[in-house]
Amino acid sequence: MKANNTTSNAEQRQSEANTDRTNVANWIAAHPADGIAVTGDWNESEDPGERTNWSGHNIGDTLPNLNQPYQPITIMHSPGLIDPSPASIAGNHDTIDSTTPDARFDYTMWAKMYLLGGQVFDTKQYTTAQLAALNAANGTNFVRDDSAIASDHLPVLSIFQLGGTPPAPAIFDVSRASGTFSIAYQKIISSTYTYAVESSSDLVNWATTPSQNTILEQNGDIQTVRSTVATGVSTRFFLRVRLTISP
Repeated sequence: MKANNTTSNAEQRQSEANTDRTNVANWIAAHPADGIAVTGDWNESEDPGERTNWSGHNIGDTLPNLNQPYQPITIMHSPGLIDPSPASIAGNHDTIDSTTPDARFDYTMWAKMYLLGGQVFDTKQYTTAQLAALNAANGTNFVRDDSAIASDHLPVLSIFQLGGTPPAPAIFDVSRASGTFSIAYQKIISSTYTYAVESSSDLVNWATTPSQNTILEQNGDIQTVRSTVATGVSTRFFLRVRLTISP
């Protein structure tokens, strides 16, 4: 979308987002069985704490001529696209500039597919050992400065599955304390995805279990949650996460 940081640039960026939203929504409505990925350099970040690309203004401020709150990324998100917000190997989600990234301008949003993984690729965020291992595993010869030389933006890599059985929720940790059992897992924030923590004492009969949920981390629409349930006096207690996907 439109680059630069003046008010007229921000208005054009917002207008482009409005048009793209309509086109994407119409495409999804006309292709209900198909997956969609919408990617690009949208020249703005709405991530908390990041600089805005409308000089002297903030996200949500009113655009003078459009009389709309300035939210181009929210507009792009609004047809039902999911934002995975992949991170670099060092845990950074920003993509510009490639030398000292401090804002996320580049996006891969999707719907009606399954996210398998992704990364913001930046050679200088690898340690020497990590870069050597990457090269050995892939037959490459990357050096530390390659990403900064290649472009002023860092590439965003995402791997999707179209069709087939949806991947199970990623489980990161389980722990047990006196009278409680906890499970940490990753979930996608979307009306299409519903998650339920279930318990069993015999691995045969399962039931949804009331849980206390704590959000450990959220990036884009990908959330890491810890669910804690009471075990009572059970001597055998099992937990699982059930994912239900609506059409």
